[in-house]
Amino acid sequence: MNYLDSLYWIHERTKFGIKPGVKRMEWMLERLNNPQFNINGIHVGGT
Repeated sequence: MNYLDSLYWIHERTKFGIKPGVKRMEWMLERLNNPQFNINGIHVGGT
């Protein structure tokens, strides 16, 4: 699955409504070969 495939996949599902949750995002990241593991950085968050 490449970038354009993922955009198509996302936009085709919007007609079904929003379903919050992490499972679908984990599935999508797995289909994209987990690009988040190739990022060298630190995420700093706070209030």
